[in-house]
Amino acid sequence: MTLEPIQFDTKLADLSVCIGFPCVPNIPWQTALSLVKTAQSCEHNGVPCRVEFLGSCPYVPTARSLVLDAFLKGNASRLFWIDNDIVWEPQDFFKLLRLSEKMDVISGIYPLKTERKQFTVHHPDLRTFEINQYGMVKVLGLGMGFTVMTRAVVERFAATKQLVSKMDGSGPMHDAFRLDTIPGDDYPVPRGEDMAFYADLRELGYDIWMDPTLQLGHVGNYVHRADPVEAFGLQDLYRPKASANPTQE
Repeated sequence: MTLEPIQFDTKLADLSVCIGFPCVPNIPWQTALSLVKTAQSCEHNGVPCRVEFLGSCPYVPTARSLVLDAFLKGNASRLFWIDNDIVWEPQDFFKLLRLSEKMDVISGIYPLKTERKQFTVHHPDLRTFEINQYGMVKVLGLGMGFTVMTRAVVERFAATKQLVSKMDGSGPMHDAFRLDTIPGDDYPVPRGEDMAFYADLRELGYDIWMDPTLQLGHVGNYVHRADPVEAFGLQDLYRPKASANPTQE
């Protein structure tokens, strides 16, 4: 498979973005630094950017729903979900932002906070992958900690959710995110709000794409990093070896 050069339809400055942080109050300095550098890069490139930061809601599904509603009240063309313990570089952010012109939902992937360098991804077999012409891998779901989506996706998703009263009584909000269970071999299996969200999007007909080339950090006792390309055995596609017998001139 040969990956195609990406031809974008608009200038970077024609995009606008809302960064959604559904987080607890404390943010590691590494994440704060990534956010500051990204905000500065947005300003330098003329990309309108605002941050919806929720540090007072300990229930993550509710925090995500509040971020979603705040996004809908604005006019940004993209919602970029970032968890409060992810570390990235501005070029990672802008790569996915630009790719969102080609795909409705696209995520970077980051390792768990373990020594084994594992990733959370929902895929039928983790051996046979569908990869599009831009080098993105189709999955059923993964962590939402570094995910961008178009306004059309958010609006269509929100339209399927009922309105409920906010806990502080300040007005209605979409009851958008949930924790639930799915059938298991012996007992039901708990499912996080991110995988439930991706399942809802798939029911609406959206594909979920993953960029395996980003090496994002995940802050625990230290910044955990791992190589998704190596973890999923995709080196031949993304890092082809030079010919053993190069042509001599």
